[in-house]
Amino acid sequence: MPRGQDGPTPRGQRAESRHGTLYVLEEPPPASRPRWYCHWDGRAAPGFDDVDEAVAWGLERAGRVVVRTLASVFYVAGERLGDDEPDARQWPPPPVERRAIDGAYREAVAAAELEHLRRQEYEYERLNWLIDHTSVASEEPVFAASIELPDGCGNIELEEFATDGSICGARRTGGDSCAFGSTTYVLGEVTGRVNDDPWFLALLQVLGREQALEAPYRRTSLVVQSGRGEMFHASDVVNRWSILRNGLDWRHMGAARGIAGSTRPEEEAVFLCESLSEVKFFTDMCRRPTDVWAANVDGMWVENGPSGWWMVRARVPANRVRLALSDVWSDRHQPDG
Repeated sequence: MPRGQDGPTPRGQRAESRHGTLYVLEEPPPASRPRWYCHWDGRAAPGFDDVDEAVAWGLERAGRVVVRTLASVFYVAGERLGDDEPDARQWPPPPVERRAIDGAYREAVAAAELEHLRRQEYEYERLNWLIDHTSVASEEPVFAASIELPDGCGNIELEEFATDGSICGARRTGGDSCAFGSTTYVLGEVTGRVNDDPWFLALLQVLGREQALEAPYRRTSLVVQSGRGEMFHASDVVNRWSILRNGLDWRHMGAARGIAGSTRPEEEAVFLCESLSEVKFFTDMCRRPTDVWAANVDGMWVENGPSGWWMVRARVPANRVRLALSDVWSDRHQPDG
């Protein structure tokens, strides 16, 4: 039976009265809600522990059902969108695939349980270390952040017990590695990176800036990675000649407001998007025509921004930028005539 909010829809409902898409998404453990979380084109829908019940519930009400597994494999039941879903498979899957889906979930549950035990062991070690080495009265950190390791190698959980980063704990998820001490020491221990490692030095610079901020303004998730290829930046067309001369440089802001209307840089950084489809979010925001610039970020340190976008803390010189799109008008704010 479904768990969650349900609505009265009679069985045998006529096909023409069904509408929209029910999305059935397999939730990664540990479970805080049913295994299969559902939404109906963004609207509330019940959750299910059995995927077949979820699909049946959806086909009674929606035009089609899209199932996404933990491995991000997509299946479609009911109507299809054709070319828009070239990688989607037909539901139900063959028995061998179904067994693989259930097997992968059982493995994920076991891994989550093991990770929970490792976290408990870390907390026990953390408390003992704090008692033996510091005068910190509580084992609760003043700030905590998750740091993504390069190349998909996992994450570091960093906890600070002093605002200057002098007393920290860190553990590497998916393993037994943990350490206690200063920021530099614990990160070096759990990552295995030496102090002259370029990524390690870039991460320490990011953390140094973060530790100078008040906790509410700090990022609880950090990604620092070496840039590859081109990323994209939107700017008012009045800045075109300045960018051609100076590149992308927040210190030259002033000829026009920022895309979001700000009169000064929101960060000492250049904000970037990964694709032209993403940058459309910014071009649609502006009431004036905008240019879209492609920035070659090869070898530059790219970090996640505070609002979900990417940014580089260094100026992108003019020889690294090109005008990808010019005089772009928002779909919402077309010029008169």
